[in-house]
Amino acid sequence: MEILILTFLVAALGLFFAIKSRHRLVGKIAPYLAALTIAGLIGYVDQHNDEVWAALMLMLPTTFAFGFIRPRRAWQWALIIGSGVIVAGWVALLVGYAAPCHPGLVCPPPSFANSWQGLIALIPAVIGAYAGAILLWGTQLIPKQNSNP
Repeated sequence: MEILILTFLVAALGLFFAIKSRHRLVGKIAPYLAALTIAGLIGYVDQHNDEVWAALMLMLPTTFAFGFIRPRRAWQWALIIGSGVIVAGWVALLVGYAAPCHPGLVCPPPSFANSWQGLIALIPAVIGAYAGAILLWGTQLIPKQNSNP
């Protein structure tokens, strides 16, 4: 639960600084630092759970929010946040960590070839980022009504 709160807090801070920063450099760098931090948190969650849903519960809303705030860079958010799963798999392989296995199943030992399976995490990341971008683009197409008749 703490990881969930921390992930959403980092995303909110990064997106807040992207929108409200008076300095152009901070406004450009803050969302990328937040996305990298979120990617690390999602990778950590993925390596410490035997189910994929825990990582997806963090990935979809954060990529959606980043895609909504910065729709022209939706593909970058998907790549950065989605790659956290595969990078965490490589780091776990390098340090010799074996991810938990679902009880009753025979899991293959960690190997470099098996770590490439984390690429499938890019699919929900792309879906989340472009869903946020499409929602923003759709709201911009709705005509604004004047409150004064």
